[in-house]
Amino acid sequence: MPAKKTGTPKKSKEQGEEKGKTRLRVRTERDPNVDPFFNEMQEISAKGFFPNMEVDNPDERPTLPTNTIITTRSNRYVVIKKLGAGGFGDVYEVTRERDNGLLAMKTEYDVEDDTLQRLKREVLVYEVINMAKRQNPRSADHILHMVDKGHNQYFKYIIMPYTGKSLDYIKENVLKSEFAPHTAIQIACQTHLALKNLHELGYIHRDVKPDNFVVGRFEHRNVIFIMDFGMSTKYEKTTSNLPKESRYKFIGTPKYAARATHQGRVVNRKEDMESWYYMVIELFGTDYLPWSDLEDLDKMFFLKECFFAGKYDAVVYCDTAVPKDLITIRKLIDEISGAQRPNYEEHEKVLEKLVKDFKIDYYAPFEWADVLAKHFLNKEQKEMENREKEMQRRIATMRRVGTI
Repeated sequence: MPAKKTGTPKKSKEQGEEKGKTRLRVRTERDPNVDPFFNEMQEISAKGFFPNMEVDNPDERPTLPTNTIITTRSNRYVVIKKLGAGGFGDVYEVTRERDNGLLAMKTEYDVEDDTLQRLKREVLVYEVINMAKRQNPRSADHILHMVDKGHNQYFKYIIMPYTGKSLDYIKENVLKSEFAPHTAIQIACQTHLALKNLHELGYIHRDVKPDNFVVGRFEHRNVIFIMDFGMSTKYEKTTSNLPKESRYKFIGTPKYAARATHQGRVVNRKEDMESWYYMVIELFGTDYLPWSDLEDLDKMFFLKECFFAGKYDAVVYCDTAVPKDLITIRKLIDEISGAQRPNYEEHEKVLEKLVKDFKIDYYAPFEWADVLAKHFLNKEQKEMENREKEMQRRIATMRRVGTI
């Protein structure tokens, strides 16, 4: 029997560009006498618009113009505006042309250092999340999913649901005050479940903090989602396979980083839960983390050690501050060894007790619901008004040139 031929098969003409490859175009107004209704599609020139994207100040990077078209094999997305910027990419508000659905696009420009290519890592995690949601939607209820992905000659990108604000933003800019105790418990329950779900998919987050949890919109307005998996990685399930030292000098956000991170050790599920615990304590009051205002990593580590040793219990856990029941969870987290699985079920028992003690309706709207509802209502009304004006403008143009 002749041996089978090996090697890379040639691409057929039907296959076209590499899978996920996209075209980047910008829409500009065309002469109405030629085509008054549709806009011309014109390619953005790489020269001048996309210089070296690795900049010290993200604000120095050029912004994709409004109406830029991102085209994939299955969809076309229209850039509305820039929402934020990071070290190697930006986040944009976009709409999907076929249904005018509002979405978010996260970009990452090419960098030489593979360890800085976070979007590539994030896509791998999202693919696992999406598969889990298809098989069992309830398995990842509190994890944000990916809508689409792709890349062009300038940057890689992912399309995600357009969510509400982060917990950090809501506290600082919407409520402009500390969360009420019952709200802190609601958030603790949902974020704990989100982290547990992520761990059950085989990944750890490695940057657990309020800024990486967002609230949903419309029918999901009472749901908190975990997001931003650029630092996520698969975790070891056996302690013997854990490397002694981390390849990173420091990973995560210092205020919420676990003690192992300060020591340069490889993190696992325990460290995610430790970061979550710091976040939960802070939900009850910013001042309850003794190292909140520090920048010195060694001093922060020392205070975290004191915190877990119970030296701040008299100040932090009292009737007017953080519920004492949470000490149980802290001790359970501290007892985790190496790659051992956290005792999520015991954590949940403590949280369920707090829900009963505080007489919390788990499905009740969050305390910020009314404020955010007004915000989104005003935004939707403005968008509808703008769409109506645009339609009237197009109709007037068509009448002027005699096409209707």
